[in-house]
Amino acid sequence: ECAKILQNPPLLKERWNNLREAGNVLNTHFEGSFRTLLKKGEFDTSKILSLIVKYFFQYQDEAVYKGTRIEFYKRAQLVISMASKVVPITGLEKLTAFADYRIPQLLRQRSIFRYSKTLAEKVDSGFLIPAGSEEEIEIRAYTIWAVELIKNELAQKKNRNLSSMDIDNILWTMSKMEPMKGHHHKTVSVFY
Repeated sequence: ECAKILQNPPLLKERWNNLREAGNVLNTHFEGSFRTLLKKGEFDTSKILSLIVKYFFQYQDEAVYKGTRIEFYKRAQLVISMASKVVPITGLEKLTAFADYRIPQLLRQRSIFRYSKTLAEKVDSGFLIPAGSEEEIEIRAYTIWAVELIKNELAQKKNRNLSSMDIDNILWTMSKMEPMKGHHHKTVSVFY
């Protein structure tokens, strides 16, 4: 089974292009080092995020929803989160949830999310939800909003001040440990 996956991983060409792009951008603009990018970003979350999104196409995770540009930057934020485990980075509280597949699936299973009948049928049947579609944008945006509501609830009622990143990590871990009963939404995208 593993051999089959490795022979033809999803979006192989795009993933290969992303690796090449990362190497080229780091060599051209950051002396071949991600640490240099962090230094140029002054080890500040907002500045690092701006540099990543400016220079790396693969992290320009944006969509247009009813005429409004929406910035998710899931993978860019995740990179900053991972880098913060190696070097001190300020402003991590500005990161949102890392909107992808697992968290909405868990939120739905826990009845925090309730999809419309039409969307539920699509998700449950494995129907492909196109990247950038209203449905896909709504799932990701509501994931971020739900994490913010959970964060506020924990702060107000439990006196626990966790960041959105912390809550995302907790929920993601729960989603890996808890048997999932339903499907997650299926979207083909280089952004998650």
